Amino acid sequence: MIRFCALRPVPLLILLGALAACGSLRDDYPDLVPMEQLLAEPAIPAHASAAITNPVTTQDSLDSEAAGLRARADGLRHPVIDAETMRRMRAAQAQAQAQAQAQAQAQAQAQQN
Repeated sequence: MIRFCALRPVPLLILLGALAACGSLRDDYPDLVPMEQLLAEPAIPAHASAAITNPVTTQDSLDSEAAGLRARADGLRHPVIDAETMRRMRAAQAQAQAQAQAQAQAQAQAQQN
């Protein structure tokens, strides 16, 4: 009993040591940012300059790109399962239904006898 009590604080000390190693006092808070920087107007990215100088051309370009993407999507719309595979699947389904119906009839006859 005495030996057990003597070892009891060891896990607690290990836990406290592990927790102390997890943080640092220097990185507890984020760096402060001056209010002028927070309230400043956002800078326009370089890739947006074309939209500012000629918005009509930019809109036309975006519309044609959207139309191209719609046409591509329409071209990709087709059945995922080809006709031959669909025919075989339907035949297998019909065969399975016929077998299930035959089993049900056989069980009904067996119960009657």
